[in-house]
Amino acid sequence: NGKNANGSSDYGLFQLNSKWWCKNSHHSSANACNIMCSKFLDDNINDDIVCAKRVVRDPKGMSAWMAWVKHCKGKDLSKYLASCKL
Repeated sequence: NGKNANGSSDYGLFQLNSKWWCKNSHHSSANACNIMCSKFLDDNINDDIVCAKRVVRDPKGMSAWMAWVKHCKGKDLSKYLASCKL
């Protein structure tokens, strides 16, 4: 959970950003998921999943995740899904 260039941080399994999706004690936030960022660091991933679904419903959709934009968008990801039996 390092700092991003804008001073925000990404939390948990889905790397949910503190500027938009959760509140931390360091910066103001839109807190669109109405949750403390620290909740994304515990063993319960249910709230992480709820927030990730909220991110996908956002007008930006998956583009809200910079890691997805940089590493996945427009790329063939089928090798990562091959064993998922989708």
